[in-house]
Amino acid sequence: LQFSILAASSSLLCFGASYVAFGLLSDSNGALESTCIADATPVGSERSVAFGRFFTVIGAAMVVGPAVGGSLASRDGRAP
Repeated sequence: LQFSILAASSSLLCFGASYVAFGLLSDSNGALESTCIADATPVGSERSVAFGRFFTVIGAAMVVGPAVGGSLASRDGRAP
């Protein structure tokens, strides 16, 4: 939703205002997700494994997402 609104911004002011609004309304650095993992898993090795899997998925998404996006954009001809 955030990126759709940012992409549809018609002016720099609208872009900046939406960027600030989403920054204020979003959780900071996965605090909500980390709290859910901590509450749902018992203390010990199971919790460590759950956090490891979570951050592995986040890291993989940071690598794979832009690669897929770049590949799709170059096929369409609208790549920067």
